[in-house]
Amino acid sequence: MLRKELWFHEDDYARVQFLPFSCWNFCCDQLDKLGAYDVAHRAPEGVGWTKMYSLPAAPAPTASLAISTGDLAAAMPWKLRRTNRVLTGTWSEKGERLPRTAAYRSGSCAIVFGWNEDRIVESLWFKDGYASWWNRRALIEAFFRLGLLAPLLLVDWRGALIDLRDRKAIRAYVRSLGGRRGSRDDDAKSGTIENETPAPAEAPPPPRPDSLHRFECPVRPALVTRKIADAPMRAILTATDGRSWEIDLDDDSLSENSPVVPRPMNLGGDNAGIDWLDLANSKVMTLRDDSNRERFEVCDIRDGKILYSVLDVAAAVLSPNGQHLLLFEDDGIAVADLRKPACPIRQSGLFPIGQPGVDDDPSRLDISLDNPNSVMAVAAANGDGFTLAVGDYGFAAVAVVRLGGAEEPPLIVTEAARVLSEGLVYDPVDIVDIIPGEALLVRHGYGTGIARFDLRTGVAAHCPLPDERAESCYGTFRSAVASSGSPAVWVQTDFGPHIWDETGSLKRAPDEACSVLATDGDRYLGLSPDGWDLVRGRFWPELDAS
Repeated sequence: MLRKELWFHEDDYARVQFLPFSCWNFCCDQLDKLGAYDVAHRAPEGVGWTKMYSLPAAPAPTASLAISTGDLAAAMPWKLRRTNRVLTGTWSEKGERLPRTAAYRSGSCAIVFGWNEDRIVESLWFKDGYASWWNRRALIEAFFRLGLLAPLLLVDWRGALIDLRDRKAIRAYVRSLGGRRGSRDDDAKSGTIENETPAPAEAPPPPRPDSLHRFECPVRPALVTRKIADAPMRAILTATDGRSWEIDLDDDSLSENSPVVPRPMNLGGDNAGIDWLDLANSKVMTLRDDSNRERFEVCDIRDGKILYSVLDVAAAVLSPNGQHLLLFEDDGIAVADLRKPACPIRQSGLFPIGQPGVDDDPSRLDISLDNPNSVMAVAAANGDGFTLAVGDYGFAAVAVVRLGGAEEPPLIVTEAARVLSEGLVYDPVDIVDIIPGEALLVRHGYGTGIARFDLRTGVAAHCPLPDERAESCYGTFRSAVASSGSPAVWVQTDFGPHIWDETGSLKRAPDEACSVLATDGDRYLGLSPDGWDLVRGRFWPELDAS
């Protein structure tokens, strides 16, 4: 499933340009003038400017480099998809298709180019947007290849100038385009991103009377997951200094007077700023920065030992029993056996990335992934296979598989894979929860919506909007937690916590229930608003039977 066209707002045209390197001094001069002009002509009310600045033409046009469209195509990595329909307009009018214009896109970012009658590139610019870690890797490679193709620079007229032969500078710029999935980018799009400067230390608040556990510092949820249907969900809580705790979230944890004790985790090393991606039995998978690259690591939480480490894969997920790691690569899923020394890898053709996968091999399906954004594997309570769900751009791919034996393919499909896309925005899809054989819960479009797919029919139910919002937008739905034993879903919206109940209604929950870890639709276990205490409560205690 690929997007067939690229649209950009007319105000975004050439905001980030690729120009001949001979224009370096010109760009430096114009950036200085733009900075001074910005200060001198800012509107008194603080919104907008009183006059518009017009950039003069660059002293050397892009066409002077004589880059042919064929040369450009040869330089682009395959991870960027060519789009031949490029349109521009305003928010109210989509506009017309631009002649002799195409783009190479990765997610919502694109390198846009126009050419003349001789097929020489005469305009070359970058449409920026959200860039997941997968997108960023593709863009870093593409920018560096442009610098090898011709003496080019990148100028972002908002204040950046980069030599495209400087890979370190390219990485720093591309990494600024968007945070990792589920983190800072969602906050940026909803206008709630926090200042990087640490606030002065304050005295901790007094312990709450209803506290089940008092932490030594404020914590936040880093991961809430389940690996086996009907089994307890598990969560990882983290502090800003890198400390972390594991907690089981079974039905008893919701019961009054039942003790709930978080267990400290000690993985060793600096764990501040890492992403916690998966948890299965005693194995935990993380994603951390490694010299501006993304490194997946699997550790044993009992002793902190690193069992497996890999760079440059698109996505990964632990098998429900924690004995294998599924790696999403160009040619399909590779399976690493974590039980054996050196974790030998066997290659599968399931879900290749960026390639059509149509042939007669039953282990290779005709569903290829464009940009895997979120992966989850959950086993049925009474089976040896598991449901594998991948959130991509605008769709989720779901298959029921089992791990093969020594003489079998590494992954065997036991139930045909399918694509679920009804009503999803063409943006990243995050897998929230899987009920094998029944339902798939997803969050999509950077929080534009929450959807629950019936795995038997493929039909989707979509969460209603909060009463305060007339139409959805980025950040409307910030997080979600599925209930145990109920189709109800707790959702945190930009207007506070709500319950999407079994009748399909969205009901306002108390502000206290702002960081829920587990729920049955009536009771919840979560963190206090300040993050210091683990608490338990009911969404509507006034409705409880006496």
